[in-house]
Amino acid sequence: MRSRLPAELNRFVGRDRELERLARRLREARMVTVTGVDGVGKTRIALRAAAAAAEQERYCDGVRLVELSALDDPGLLGHAFVEALGLTDHTARPPRRLLLDHLAERRILLVVDGFEQLVDSCAELLRELLRACPDLRVLAAGRLPLRIDGERVFPLAPMGDEDALRLFTERAAGVRAGERSVEGHEVAAAGLCRRLDGIPLALELAAGRLGTLSVEQLLRRLDDRFRLLTGGGRGALPRHGGPGAGSSGRRRAGVGARARGSAARGGAHAKARRLPLRAERGDGGLKR
Repeated sequence: MRSRLPAELNRFVGRDRELERLARRLREARMVTVTGVDGVGKTRIALRAAAAAAEQERYCDGVRLVELSALDDPGLLGHAFVEALGLTDHTARPPRRLLLDHLAERRILLVVDGFEQLVDSCAELLRELLRACPDLRVLAAGRLPLRIDGERVFPLAPMGDEDALRLFTERAAGVRAGERSVEGHEVAAAGLCRRLDGIPLALELAAGRLGTLSVEQLLRRLDDRFRLLTGGGRGALPRHGGPGAGSSGRRRAGVGARARGSAARGGAHAKARRLPLRAERGDGGLKR
């Protein structure tokens, strides 16, 4: 089974120590959950760690992403997992039975993202799969843990000052109107990164505004931060609000319709929440 992870659209920046620690957790535990506030980079670091594990061929049966943020019906959860694994079945087996049979003797890593609205059902399904499939490993990403026996929680804090400035500078370099770069404005850029609390998504949205504003202008206008930052590009995830937030319902409906269609065939082939730019650093349950 080949690994199927989405390709990165831009370069991964920073988080070297966090990646080392996360890789160690994955070697030590069968279930690891990256937790943190919205926009802190949970999904990105989980996918990065999973890709590194795939390159090292630690999971001979592959690495798969199970994206659940567009699903809100617990009855379709099993179908979403089956679809993510690319399974087809022409028997009357329910999705959960198909998953148990397929994963029973496979060494595979599942990256489970966006489970908050299905936390109880997802925890129940993963608990059953982990108990029945000894070589299965799970790397989850969410605001809070799933609270499964054996789960190791990996709280992800906002970026430190150095990494935050590196990320902002990297993203700013790719913005149209190249004369509005960070070079020569490092002090203001560092201040901007601190004002945005080192939240990666906020930094990327801010960098996207450099096509029309200077770093100093951005820094001065942060009193109305959400309105200021959400006028950027189309890459912001709908579940974080910002550009494209209105498509969240359409995306959810589309995924749900595919899963319902799969269920109807008898086979198993199957937030918009505004970014808290001033996150509480002390939050022990530290979505992106």
